[in-house]
Amino acid sequence: MQRYQAKRMNAKVFDASRREDDHRRVAVARLPAAGRREAARSARWTYGCAVAMPSWRPRQVALRISSDVRGAASATAGAAEQEGFMRIAFLVNRDIESNLALNLLLPEIHQSTVGIFLSERVGASAVPPRMLGQLAFVEQDLFNRLVFPLMEQTSHGDGRFAGFGELERRFGTPVQALASLNDQAALQRLRDARADLVISIRFGLILGKEALGLAPRGILNLHSGLLPRYRGVLATFRALLNGDAQIGCTLHWIDSPAIDAGPIVETARTAVAKERSLLWHILSLYRPGTRLILNAIRRLESGEPVNGTPQDPSAGAYYSFPTQDDLTRFTALGWRLFDREDVWELLESYGCKSTAPKS
Repeated sequence: MQRYQAKRMNAKVFDASRREDDHRRVAVARLPAAGRREAARSARWTYGCAVAMPSWRPRQVALRISSDVRGAASATAGAAEQEGFMRIAFLVNRDIESNLALNLLLPEIHQSTVGIFLSERVGASAVPPRMLGQLAFVEQDLFNRLVFPLMEQTSHGDGRFAGFGELERRFGTPVQALASLNDQAALQRLRDARADLVISIRFGLILGKEALGLAPRGILNLHSGLLPRYRGVLATFRALLNGDAQIGCTLHWIDSPAIDAGPIVETARTAVAKERSLLWHILSLYRPGTRLILNAIRRLESGEPVNGTPQDPSAGAYYSFPTQDDLTRFTALGWRLFDREDVWELLESYGCKSTAPKS
């Protein structure tokens, strides 16, 4: 009898919690965009706690809470659409720079993010010089094949940066790989996201005319170089090689299949630090770069036009991957592609702790 009464009491707590959650979702859906973001930050603690969780059937309750978080995000996005709140999709590369950018962006806009689409590499499949292969190992292989899988096995939701798979679970945003944009099946996956705005960061596939027309509000690209001077890949490498005192990133519209050629919305600059490496300089651009993205999103949400300044096609140059001669000149000037400290700083930002000195 006591067991039966305890179950009835637990069931009442469960139902009360569910009704409270429903009221919370309706209230959040009626908030303006800024209020929804603040509510989302609070909700991560609310839904992550066991305060209203009954003691019986913990697995079912945990699944219900996970489902409620996703359902709340979906319901909020649906209600927000009627208020002009944008649905946003990301096109990014499967590398540490893109992952860092997502970790900086999603806590702010995950409620309006409807999909993340990954390319596997940037540029042609030609064999790069050995030094670039070492850089690619740090940017892609080390984290995608080793660090992120290990993190997912030991994740405790402690607020550190997360790999692609953990970001999907943390924010309920689907992550999909795209091998090509030349077939209708891949385009349909983008179309199914029903994104109003697409944001591209280091995406490795060329967007054709059909892909360019999928988002009514357009496609913004964050380029890790100052346009129009440095178009193409590894723009930061070219700036350091040329002895520039500053490096920068550019937010611009993509309005044609031409690479890094669309109207410029805004740029951000940072000083060169001679004692640091190429990788450190590249990574340093993504905090100011993501601020440019968030600023553009907020302007669009408020109804403010986000116009761009057309680029001069004759200004600057398009750069492909550095040759071995370029790399030889780079190192002769005292530059390094990456340092041990860069890798440790990255690992620590993802929650990995060293048990030995980094000297």
